[in-house]
Amino acid sequence: RTQMSAQLLLDVEKAGIFRAELNVPDGFTVSDVTGDVIDSWDKTESAGKIQIKFKRKVLGQETLTILMEKTYPTLPESMSFTCPKFTQADRQTGTLGISPAVGIALQEGASTDLRSIPVTSLTAARGKEVLGYSFRKPEWSLSLKTKLLQPCVSAEVFNLITLGDGFLTGSATINYLIENAGVQELILAVPSGWQNIDITGVPTAHDTCTGP
Repeated sequence: RTQMSAQLLLDVEKAGIFRAELNVPDGFTVSDVTGDVIDSWDKTESAGKIQIKFKRKVLGQETLTILMEKTYPTLPESMSFTCPKFTQADRQTGTLGISPAVGIALQEGASTDLRSIPVTSLTAARGKEVLGYSFRKPEWSLSLKTKLLQPCVSAEVFNLITLGDGFLTGSATINYLIENAGVQELILAVPSGWQNIDITGVPTAHDTCTGP
């Protein structure tokens, strides 16, 4: 699933407006529209557009947040993006930040009307962006290539063996470092003959012992 959050600063001059129309990028559906002046919004009036109604006449600056999403049955090898655009706007400028989910690597593809900028320059950065752009008009487009990363697991182990009268106990304290992508299970080889094995630490759904 791809999520797009658009924080839009409306700057209305000369005459106020009671509603606005937004072109939604192809393939995306709007999940929410928020803002202090929002009365309601309707995504069914016209394909690819939403109508936003305000509580009062808007004159001056107001901030709106539009949440959109696009689902895929499997991760595509490439993705394309265009700008959510207000149809009444005489001018629309801004910045664009791209943040991949854990386990996904991105590579820049073709783009039009976008200029690369440091992610630290993004106006509404969340701290997880890996690509940043600015644009001077809303007709920009961007394509990205995607790749699933394989997890890289490393372990630091401290073993302790205790000798007693007629028994032998052992323990292993393991610090795992998991990078690139998450894992849902870990496999630990236990020396043959050891019994009464107990696993503690991070909560687990279950642990299973197999073998002799």
